[in-house]
Amino acid sequence: MACWGANNAGQLGRGRDEADSAMAQRVSTLSDVARLDHTCAVDKSGGVSCWGTGPFLANDGYVTTERTPVKLPLAAVKAVAIGVDVGCASTDDNVLCWGSNTNGQLAPFTLASPAAVLLPRQVAVLAGTPIRDLRVGKAAFALREDGVTVSWGASPPLGRISSLRPDPNPLPIQLKGIASMDLTSDNACATVGGIGYCWGRMQASPPFDRLVPEPVATPEPIVQIATARSVTHVSGTGADDEFVQPQRWCAVGASGDVYCWGYNAGGQAGDGTKNHAYEAVKVQGLPEKAVEVSAFPDSTCALLTNGKVYCWGTNYYGQLGNGKMREPSLVPQEVVIR
Repeated sequence: MACWGANNAGQLGRGRDEADSAMAQRVSTLSDVARLDHTCAVDKSGGVSCWGTGPFLANDGYVTTERTPVKLPLAAVKAVAIGVDVGCASTDDNVLCWGSNTNGQLAPFTLASPAAVLLPRQVAVLAGTPIRDLRVGKAAFALREDGVTVSWGASPPLGRISSLRPDPNPLPIQLKGIASMDLTSDNACATVGGIGYCWGRMQASPPFDRLVPEPVATPEPIVQIATARSVTHVSGTGADDEFVQPQRWCAVGASGDVYCWGYNAGGQAGDGTKNHAYEAVKVQGLPEKAVEVSAFPDSTCALLTNGKVYCWGTNYYGQLGNGKMREPSLVPQEVVIR
């Protein structure tokens, strides 16, 4: 696996090299990587290594920043998911979580509830078919092989109506048969039967919450969907100097074309303009069909059928991975992996 872009918290996994990088370089200490979630990797033996910022459990205790991958005290892991202050992992039968219990993702709220859990503890997810995937933000989601998805934590993005906010009880959401899902802190999207659904905090004017999944309009059936978190920019010291950058969404169509909609001041939507996309626009200039897309606040990347990765948008931290720093691009650029 390889990383590129910003490195202020060691998220490139290169040790004390604190410089941002416009070149994608392999994380040399990792091998046999089977799957990723942010800066956590599960290897083929079920071991987990993490780096950057997060609730990581190294062998010598709880840490929040690591500049090189550290091995977590977990074994036989099928999937891992890391949020800002909560981490979760699944084994054949259990979900284990650790970190902060602010949103009830580790234990129900009682007088004896811990404020934080330094070692993985089992979450009482109702029995069912094996868990095939996890997602963690302000709420946690466990996706089962039979299509049932359970959630617990803050609302939004809990994805179901509950009288408890937050709700520490893992219970099913109404959306079944999820094929793919993406989650930021408080915003989520999923695909079911070629249809995209999104929910959570929407940064409009004024902001509003979609508490349950609602379908989104796309030019064709989609097979995968991604959502980017909103970002608050502060240009001065007064409250009026704050600007909240709204979200953006992208999806891969059944044809392999990529579509994006939402915030586009840096060309993140990929249609060759900086016009905000109020409906899905097709990404221009990809040389092959795509199999997956990832959306970030200022850039977008797509994995193509030929195994290459292309990115577009702003490039202040080198997040386009094309060897150029602070040179934005309105069209996709190939990531150069060393």
